[in-house]
Amino acid sequence: MVWVIGSKGMLGSEIVKQLELNEISFIGTDKEVDITKQTELDSFAAKNPGINWIVNCAAYTDVEKAETEIELAEKLNAAGAGNIAKTANMIGAKMIHI
Repeated sequence: MVWVIGSKGMLGSEIVKQLELNEISFIGTDKEVDITKQTELDSFAAKNPGINWIVNCAAYTDVEKAETEIELAEKLNAAGAGNIAKTANMIGAKMIHI
């Protein structure tokens, strides 16, 4: 099964559409699982066994605001991606980070 993180964003919703068209089993999350909190990622993964791929589409994408909200942008784009990688490793899943 594929876990699409950031499934309601522009990229994530397109990936979800392609998974549906190709009848690939997936589960999508968005802001309800905070990628900056390792425990939330690990808990979600534990409650949803069978995840063997994680596609990370979550990101802070407002380039202009990122210049003034540096800490938040780094928290989402760097630490959040690292947390997802840790969860992927914990459950033995492969991760695609876009």
